[in-house]
Amino acid sequence: MEVSDFSLPAAAGAVGLVDAEEDEGLVDAAAVRSAVAGVRAGLRSLALTDRAVLAGMDLPGLVGELEAVSSSLDSLKCNVMVMLEVDGWHGLMGLGSGRFVYRHVAQISGASAFGLFETSVAMRELSICDWGFRRGVLGVDQARRIGRLWSNPAYRGPLQVSQDRFMDWAARLSFKDFERRVDRWCRQSDAMVDTDTRTEHTRAASMRQNRDGSWLLSARLGSVTGAKMKTVLQKFCEGEFNYEWSLLNEQYGPDLAPERLRTVAQRRADALFEIFDRAAAYSGGAKGMGVTTIIKLDPQTFERWLAANGGGGPGPDLPGRDSFCCETIDGDQLNVNEACSTVLVNAFRRAVVSADGVTLDLGEKRFFTGLTRLAVQINHNTCTGMGCEVPTTQSQIDHHIRHADRGGTNPNNGVPRCGIHNRDKEKRRRIPWRDQNGSWWTSDPGGTKYPGPPTPKAP
Repeated sequence: MEVSDFSLPAAAGAVGLVDAEEDEGLVDAAAVRSAVAGVRAGLRSLALTDRAVLAGMDLPGLVGELEAVSSSLDSLKCNVMVMLEVDGWHGLMGLGSGRFVYRHVAQISGASAFGLFETSVAMRELSICDWGFRRGVLGVDQARRIGRLWSNPAYRGPLQVSQDRFMDWAARLSFKDFERRVDRWCRQSDAMVDTDTRTEHTRAASMRQNRDGSWLLSARLGSVTGAKMKTVLQKFCEGEFNYEWSLLNEQYGPDLAPERLRTVAQRRADALFEIFDRAAAYSGGAKGMGVTTIIKLDPQTFERWLAANGGGGPGPDLPGRDSFCCETIDGDQLNVNEACSTVLVNAFRRAVVSADGVTLDLGEKRFFTGLTRLAVQINHNTCTGMGCEVPTTQSQIDHHIRHADRGGTNPNNGVPRCGIHNRDKEKRRRIPWRDQNGSWWTSDPGGTKYPGPPTPKAP
């Protein structure tokens, strides 16, 4: 649907957000003050409500209502920030702009004020997104992400004609998946063509010692280089955990308490040192750990890149198409030029995936796990449990229809589940199931259905 086809109320109705009825705003300052006083009194009463009153309510529904209120209030804050500058309050108070006035009066951080400012600038130009933001159907975090995107002039034109797509994503997807879709959209823009060259020239790494004697390590890397290093680091972190668990379990047995384990951040630091320590001890004959980084590409993107670099010239691409995919199997977004060139010459596994999630082609690099396991991982970024964001590479691959019930060991019957959700399924506390569209749901013992993470038809 083109933007020209949208009336603003119909836009929200088209993506199933709210009734397509137009609301009316307030017409004078007295009405605004009265409404703010009423909202403040109502919110104060809600905040003072005893927890026991909430116990019998539809709390997930209440969460949605509260987030809608939060979005509408954030939209009003943006408008107030704009008018502080338009009315010249920054000049009267000797501050640089309306943003600084708002930060000073509200006593909020500079980062919070800047986020509001970016959002206010974007919403002034994006009428469909602004319509949803004012009415609480575009979330605060989603609006802030759009605001950051609008701050890059290269994206403003494409964003203007893609508002319906962004509203649809915001309505259907978790915020993490919304960000992934936005990142994919960015990588299809012509503005991203030279990012591999830019990151190549700006790559950097440093180690500096703090005053307390500790060290801070930081690095800026290209998308594919960073993805490879992340895969290696995750493998070493897994090894650190397994070693620690076996050691403490032998010492304490069933009395092992979680607080005896290192934190995730501590294990990550120890794993990083282990990588450096092994590199220092490398003598030329040691074998690696067999770590493989998987790169997922959709066929249209891969073929266009091959044509462009083979002298035939790339075919036309459709901006914002849902079938676009250039990422690792954990959903880390990659630059197209860097990813396509890398899979042809380096030790990366290439997986070409169709819009239906079917693996069409696999590169020649060896697997460190079986083909069937990898085929399941390619189709999911995370555990399929309700609200779970454990990466697919850290999840177990489970039979959707149990093997004991004659469920096949094949990609169509395999799903990634973290240890907790896998045990939940086996104990029948929460039963996962697929609807006719291929999306995952979870039913509790009382029969209530909850949506699991969206299972994208187009990776």
